[in-house]
Amino acid sequence: MNVADRSPQEQGYRRPVEIEITDVEDLKMNNALLKLYVKLQTLGNGEDGQDLVEYALLVSLVALVCIGGISKVASGVNTAFSNISASLA
Repeated sequence: MNVADRSPQEQGYRRPVEIEITDVEDLKMNNALLKLYVKLQTLGNGEDGQDLVEYALLVSLVALVCIGGISKVASGVNTAFSNISASLA
């Protein structure tokens, strides 16, 4: 069965709740919340943000490896200078 052949309810869409808004401020708030809801839905359904998350994970992994490597090099340099200092004394 093709997606286009299914009804909106079968695709997971729900019927919108009808509310009556008489106050202008309530209408503005409702519109703002609706826009935010739609924006979050499109972010959740899209795959654009996945690339960014993958790059962030990769950068954090490289940073952890660099930090580990630098600490090993630092301890090696410290040992070398300690040996030089001991041999000069």
